[in-house]
Amino acid sequence: MTTKVYCIIATHNRPELLKEAVLSVVHQTQHVDCMYIVNDGSDSLTSEEVREWIDDSNNLPQLTVMTNKRKRNSASGAWNTAIEHIENIEQSKQEDADIFLAFLDDDDTWESIHIETCLQTLEHSAGKADVIVSGIVRHTSENCSHNHAIHPPEDITPDLCMVKNPHIQGSNLFVRLEKMLEAGLFDENLPSCTDRDLVIRLLDVRSTFSSVDQKWTVNHNSLLQDRLSTRGSETKTNGLRLFYHKYRHRMTVDLWANARAHASELFDFDIGPFSEEEDDKSQPPKSVSHCTMTDSVGQSSLLKRTVLLCGIISDKNSGRITKTLKCLYEFSTELLEVHIYVLENSSAESLDLLSLEIDKWQKKGLKIVRITESLLCQWKDLFTDEWMQDCIESTVGKRRSIAISRTIIQKVLYAHWTQLSEMLPRPEDCIIIGSVL
Repeated sequence: MTTKVYCIIATHNRPELLKEAVLSVVHQTQHVDCMYIVNDGSDSLTSEEVREWIDDSNNLPQLTVMTNKRKRNSASGAWNTAIEHIENIEQSKQEDADIFLAFLDDDDTWESIHIETCLQTLEHSAGKADVIVSGIVRHTSENCSHNHAIHPPEDITPDLCMVKNPHIQGSNLFVRLEKMLEAGLFDENLPSCTDRDLVIRLLDVRSTFSSVDQKWTVNHNSLLQDRLSTRGSETKTNGLRLFYHKYRHRMTVDLWANARAHASELFDFDIGPFSEEEDDKSQPPKSVSHCTMTDSVGQSSLLKRTVLLCGIISDKNSGRITKTLKCLYEFSTELLEVHIYVLENSSAESLDLLSLEIDKWQKKGLKIVRITESLLCQWKDLFTDEWMQDCIESTVGKRRSIAISRTIIQKVLYAHWTQLSEMLPRPEDCIIIGSVL
């Protein structure tokens, strides 16, 4: 099996910095197979302009310059745009290849051995590593003596990531495409803390992490004033607030205390005590929702229950859906209530079989909602991003890509969760999972 490496750079109106980042990719001792530059800014950018920066065009890898088609003014949206594009291309090729994504911020650079070192680390793991992280040199001053060499810890755990970033960020993240898709891509709802959020979800899907041995191959520019990690900035504090709202239910009192101390010391932000009810500022924005499932569930029936929300994307294999629904039916007890959303994404013949299967389990008492095309039209207010509305409209009656289907499911589950959070005595009792079939 061949190994391919795709470099993804998200950029926002910083051409001079971007040029340095691009040159560091071009000068790699081991070239990438393709470089994707996703423009998230208002300034135009073309492939021709980028090629003019390169003295020796023979060293330039295959280049694609594209516009962010997902959430704007968001590095996560830009990265996800490229990942979705790569996924669609690889599916159409149907090649037996191992695809890795190497991310680079437009204000950072790689040492010339970065890609070569990542591939050597992959080889040393006998091809088993899913995520490879290298050391970073943080440039905090023009004076080189003030720069800091940082290496990720050997043992990376979700608990560690909930307290602080384990020195993993976009520019030193080298990850297998398959695992990236399984983890659900970058969370575009988080204005900051996206890197450690992704690491947690990569760990949740049992990704194998490997660190580059004592090599610092990424130069991180910490001199800029408008960075996401700037102490006390609105972007950073909003990201912290949403991040800890997202993971509070997984944290112990001691873990929360450590996270609170770290956030206060590093970012001058108080995430609040663990025991108190979260105030309005800690709540994520309520989505406009027309989901009707909660209308059929009275408040009294929820007061003593934990609710499991499950999203399923259907395909032509009805047997797999049967097994999943049977499993969820067995989960449903007096203490656990299961709500299921099934997104139709297959042929008309398969949908007929799906309808029969859903009817069977609904009669057994499972709470299932089929997300049909007509229902998507009724729920159009959920999809406030213009790009998402265009994606849904342009794919009516067609099979949608996994990336678009996952986004639809995530939006619906999130909207349902916001409704349930008003009914449950403890919002964190509502668990959301996703299943892709």
